[in-house]
Amino acid sequence: MKPVGVQVGSHHEHTRLVYAEDLGIGQRFDLGSHTVTEAELVDFATHWDPQWFHIDRAAAQDGQFGGLIASGIHTLAILQRLTFDAVGHSWAAIAGRGIRDLRFRRPVRPGDVLTGTVVIDDRHAPELVTVSY
Repeated sequence: MKPVGVQVGSHHEHTRLVYAEDLGIGQRFDLGSHTVTEAELVDFATHWDPQWFHIDRAAAQDGQFGGLIASGIHTLAILQRLTFDAVGHSWAAIAGRGIRDLRFRRPVRPGDVLTGTVVIDDRHAPELVTVSY
């Protein structure tokens, strides 16, 4: 039987699963990076968040942001993918339970490079172990 969360035939198929007790408080994981393109930004927003400042370059140029900006939901989707590719494919996780203290500090624009770091800041053990980062 294959571990839950590891797709059969994927390049992550033979990755050893990491459990919460394997993670140390303060442990850091770099997430790599992703460059947001205008085409990707507009395509995502057209499907999922079609506000004018995400999809209409001319209108956005004259708007409060001075150009196109990514949807916050798009930004979160990129974070999810970066996290999965860096660590999520190997964590024995059942599900995400929330995002604590989420802030969008500045607009994401075409050409921006998004990157991040996961830092383990706590582990709890109710019925299942919960890892916070």
